[in-house]
Amino acid sequence: MQSKKFTLIIPFFNSFDYLKKCLHSVYRSPIKPNEIIVVDDFSEKTQTTKCRAFLKSLNKKNLRYIRIKKNLGPGGARNLGVKKSSFNLIFFIDADTVVLKNTFERFLKNIKKYDAVAGIYTLTPATNTHTSHCKTSLYYFLYRKNSILTYDHFPASCAGIKKKVFLNVGGFDPFFKKGIDLECEEFGFRISEKYKLIIDTGMQVKHHFPSFLKMHILLIKRSMLWMEMFLVRRRFSPTAVNSSTGAKVIFSPMLVSSIFVFLLLKIKFFLLFSIFFLSVHLLSFKDFFAHHFKRGVNYFFIMLFFSIMFNTAIFCGCCLGLLKSFFNLSKIKKEFS
Repeated sequence: MQSKKFTLIIPFFNSFDYLKKCLHSVYRSPIKPNEIIVVDDFSEKTQTTKCRAFLKSLNKKNLRYIRIKKNLGPGGARNLGVKKSSFNLIFFIDADTVVLKNTFERFLKNIKKYDAVAGIYTLTPATNTHTSHCKTSLYYFLYRKNSILTYDHFPASCAGIKKKVFLNVGGFDPFFKKGIDLECEEFGFRISEKYKLIIDTGMQVKHHFPSFLKMHILLIKRSMLWMEMFLVRRRFSPTAVNSSTGAKVIFSPMLVSSIFVFLLLKIKFFLLFSIFFLSVHLLSFKDFFAHHFKRGVNYFFIMLFFSIMFNTAIFCGCCLGLLKSFFNLSKIKKEFS
């Protein structure tokens, strides 16, 4: 019989304020981890001091703190956490997430049948900003509600795995250090080749997201890395990150380009192009727009703008990834080809 005891691993890097909220949500959960390991990935001294004092004040016997002497990146921090763990089931969250009441319950239910279980962000973000609402809802509506699907990513902001599977696959690749933020995707690829990895869209966490500018920089960077890896694997994912989603993203930069050319040259033909691409964009993400239209007309137009900008950033990132691979500047291509 599968033991229900599990270890929760939280990598931490200069995010003490978020970590406090995260741990409070964990201890409010009806089902609590049997062991919690906070891995401090060489944070600044002030952050480390605050973290240690806070964890000591909680006075929990099952709460462990480990500080790494050099920054390994989130993948390396998670590997160390698993190495120090005491139980055969492992669950990962990030310090800037908040677990829901049923997050751990869904994990324990699914891990009986599958080797690894991935979750998603809930529709309502932890940070009440337009950027956060756009990111979470775009992500949320890419999946079918309350469904269990075969998957090949392991989003460690909300995911669990059997420890023996983690060790057999080799854990997170140490190649992915700070600045090469694709360790969860690559780890998921290796899990799905040998084991049963699923995504349960009912297993969710709330997430804190960065500002508008930082979010776009992050989207460009991650899309660039994703494209570099895609050109090595030449394979789409079976769910959200698939060929259909990729095709939908392309219409946003086309819309932006058509509007720009129309405003610059005043050629009506490009206005018709703009209307066409706008219509396709609205239809491609109809559930997303229907949700925000119910929130109000103002929200609808704000989300329309944000979604176009997000998709354009993703498109730009993919183009950069193509160029890096073409000119042999891709570290991912050199490492995994």
